[in-house]
Amino acid sequence: MWRGALLAPAAFAPVFQDLLSAEAAATSGFAVPGGGLWLVEAFFAKAPDGPRLQGQIDRLAGSLALAPPSLTLDRVPPRDWLAEVERQSSPVVAGRFLVHGRHDRGRWPAGGWAIEIDPGRAFGTGRHDSTRGCLLALDRLARRRRIRRSLDLGCGSGILAIAAIKLWRAPTLASDIDPLAAAETLRNARANAARPWLRTLTANGFRHAVLMRCRHDLIVANILAGPLVKLAPELVRRLAPGGRAVLSGILSRQASGVLAAYLRRGLRLERRLQLGDWPTLVLRRGPGIMPRP
Repeated sequence: MWRGALLAPAAFAPVFQDLLSAEAAATSGFAVPGGGLWLVEAFFAKAPDGPRLQGQIDRLAGSLALAPPSLTLDRVPPRDWLAEVERQSSPVVAGRFLVHGRHDRGRWPAGGWAIEIDPGRAFGTGRHDSTRGCLLALDRLARRRRIRRSLDLGCGSGILAIAAIKLWRAPTLASDIDPLAAAETLRNARANAARPWLRTLTANGFRHAVLMRCRHDLIVANILAGPLVKLAPELVRRLAPGGRAVLSGILSRQASGVLAAYLRRGLRLERRLQLGDWPTLVLRRGPGIMPRP
């Protein structure tokens, strides 16, 4: 068993934890007293490729305008680290949603929606503020609007597609550039009895025949600011009149640029949710709006 560890600012620690979880058997994060930092740990069944992992960390830090944290690797005695992390983990509550691992199966609030997600090889455990913001936005939207067709663009673990299915029991597409994410989404959909409503695709943005011919009442995209701006023209075209787009994965300082890309194409800001340094934007396409190029 090998242990990897790095120190990251508290607001960004879950992002680095999700990055390491793609290859680790288990991950954890803990606040470091007095410094505004978290210790992020990952446990690997065999020796990981340290230089490759550090390269991924460097690129992620660069996209967030952070100094790259250094990953340290050391070998540790055999131990059931997954059970250890599970004992220290707790469910995440976001509106009526309770996101939990299988070790907390059976625990959910009255009248709520339980989503079972175990750490896997794709982003999305419900702990990051961008994911929680999307869950809160979907919960609020479900109280006043019926969705007939939805798309989770950049689905990762599929948590947001599963949330939409639980709320509306409507046909849902989940798409990601990474084929491992599609596999994780299917696995999680089965665990949450959401598989009958779900179809997964592997695609770069909207470059897929199915995505190009469908319109959706709801598009959720919890990705990075750059891709959100680049995808704005096609995303707006794929949004049905009166439909909503829920956008996240962006920092507060990036929100105005992302918002401008969609306002220029006729969408209107309906709500902005702010969790820490991570806003979630809910935008609406008017019934008579023609998307602008």
